[in-house]
Amino acid sequence: MIERLAHNKSWVIRPWLTCDPTELGSFEWVSGDTVIMADAEHCLADKTASSCMKIIETWLGQGITLVFANTRDQLSPSMLDQPSTVLRVVVDSLQISNQTRRRRKKAKAAAIKRRKAGLHNGRKPGAKIRSKLDHQQLVINKLLNQGMSKTALSKQLGVSRSTLYVWLKRQEI
Repeated sequence: MIERLAHNKSWVIRPWLTCDPTELGSFEWVSGDTVIMADAEHCLADKTASSCMKIIETWLGQGITLVFANTRDQLSPSMLDQPSTVLRVVVDSLQISNQTRRRRKKAKAAAIKRRKAGLHNGRKPGAKIRSKLDHQQLVINKLLNQGMSKTALSKQLGVSRSTLYVWLKRQEI
């Protein structure tokens, strides 16, 4: 799990890495490095599971630990002799990636359908934005009229200055 890796001295985080097997030698990997990838799809150089497995086996053979962020699964070099476990971790990661892609595609299609039907996506324009300061409007007006600074007022109300300023601007005070 990712939480258990927090004390590891050696982290290698390269979100832009495509894991192309030809580029594998161009990085200075050190045995004991931990590489965190969003998912196993980043290993799919030619979009086949066998190429992904080959890359993972190469890294594990070099003593590199892999962590897939989407499943929080960790592959350590000691798992090299357990190909079924490695394959299960890779397949789980790929399944979650595919589910995410399908959900994203479905949501995008629904948004397009709503737009074509003339319906609004997201928060309706002009929707009233509520704030925890709304029910204290009378107190705020009274204290400001008495000359209290906005900084002191925000401290008394337990909100940040920017929250108070935004609220005052919306209320046109």
